[in-house]
Amino acid sequence: MDEVKTWAHASSDPKQGGHCIGIFSGVLGLANTDCFVLRSTPVDMTEGAEPPDGFELIRHHVFHATIRPTDSRAFDRPGVYVFRFWSLAGENVDEVVDLSRHAWLSFETDFATEVKALFRQSTPESTETALLITWYQNLTVWEQSRMPSEAAKAHFQTRAALIERALPIATRLVI
Repeated sequence: MDEVKTWAHASSDPKQGGHCIGIFSGVLGLANTDCFVLRSTPVDMTEGAEPPDGFELIRHHVFHATIRPTDSRAFDRPGVYVFRFWSLAGENVDEVVDLSRHAWLSFETDFATEVKALFRQSTPESTETALLITWYQNLTVWEQSRMPSEAAKAHFQTRAALIERALPIATRLVI
């Protein structure tokens, strides 16, 4: 299997447009030399951002928010942020978003967790990449959340059947 690396770094320099929402280092599933950078960037500035000296851009994704986030505030809670990269048929993205919305109704109230973002790639295609970012108070909460309510479980199972490949990576907020 190919090694999966995503962002290395992008600056929070306002001259590049947008701002840094968070920089994340790996807990499980990400090399100790890699990090994820989540930036809010104006639509007209999604191409051409250069990483600062000392960083190499490994992979760059341009995502658009679906139902979350509703704003571009920086993430600031200590805990575990799980990045789930999904490959799925483009025609299934809207249904996956809707199933997620319904599952979160009980999921977030049952556990010390918050779904921070569900992104889809900026250019719809027959096969798309989506990204779900969920905050957990700690890894114990993540483990407990593997047994959601029956209502949430039904939505998650239906959603999982629509996702061709899922890659979850646990991280911690650095900045």
